[in-house]
Amino acid sequence: MILKELREPIRIKQAKALFRRIRKDHHKLPIIEDDLKKRTSGYRGEEELAYYLKYLNENQYYIFYDLRLLHNQPFQIDTLIISPFFALIIEVKNYSGTLFFDKYSKQLIRISENKEDGFPNPLTQVKRQKGQLKLWMEKRKIDFLPIEYLAVISQSKTIMKTTNGNQHIFQRIVHADQLLEKIAEFESKYSKESISKKDIQKINRLLLKEHTPHFPNILQAFGIDGSEIIKGVQCPNCLSFLMIRNFGTWYCPVCKTQSKSAHQQAIYDYFLLINSTLTNKECREFLQISSERIVRNLLTSMNLPFSGTNKGRIYHRSEM
Repeated sequence: MILKELREPIRIKQAKALFRRIRKDHHKLPIIEDDLKKRTSGYRGEEELAYYLKYLNENQYYIFYDLRLLHNQPFQIDTLIISPFFALIIEVKNYSGTLFFDKYSKQLIRISENKEDGFPNPLTQVKRQKGQLKLWMEKRKIDFLPIEYLAVISQSKTIMKTTNGNQHIFQRIVHADQLLEKIAEFESKYSKESISKKDIQKINRLLLKEHTPHFPNILQAFGIDGSEIIKGVQCPNCLSFLMIRNFGTWYCPVCKTQSKSAHQQAIYDYFLLINSTLTNKECREFLQISSERIVRNLLTSMNLPFSGTNKGRIYHRSEM
């Protein structure tokens, strides 16, 4: 049973919004585009993993995607599976080419198109996550559930190699299409239940309650000033930011496209890039509209959470 669903990460949504709203000749645009490509590739790897996990017994396994917990400091888990027998942490990587896991440097080296790139070893990452989760559980008196861990390479065509004498690491690093077989091995290893259904429910409640989403400041991350963000409502067809509001409809003077809802993406972009709160005045400035009444109606129609009344009303970013 999936208790925390897999969703497109906020960081990807932010990068998409930034890519939309920055000048095409901006010197940071290639860096933003490269970051977006890498993060999107990683998310596709998680989607590939999720495909295989659909085949697990939903009455026995509880799945949490993209979980962020706190123990002294935040730690992130790509996928956490909880069962009465064991817990399993999975770190997924969507790498292509040939991967070489060096025994001595502990580094992962990818060879693709005659080019070598170094990456942090996912096995080191997931082992660290196991230690952090163990401490998190012990603090909450949940120290009786065994924790297993795997690094999963989502692309089955990816070749994996290592230093002689280090082949044992492939007990912990597998391709996504081998995952269910590996989970079956853990089932054989842990044939008796470690915790009751009542305790499982307690753990599941705690994990959901203590998940702490992170909403990064992407402008700060890329060193971009808020004044560099393009304002206005973007045309969904020609992508210009020249749409005007006319008789309850957005109209693009460039390609003649009409839209009833083009403002929604602009408002979401504001929340992704600028601030978690929005006033009528700030919205008018961002959408490039002068009418307070029109903006009030637009914001109200989106059913955003808000505080305050009348002209003091402040709209808040909802879950995205």
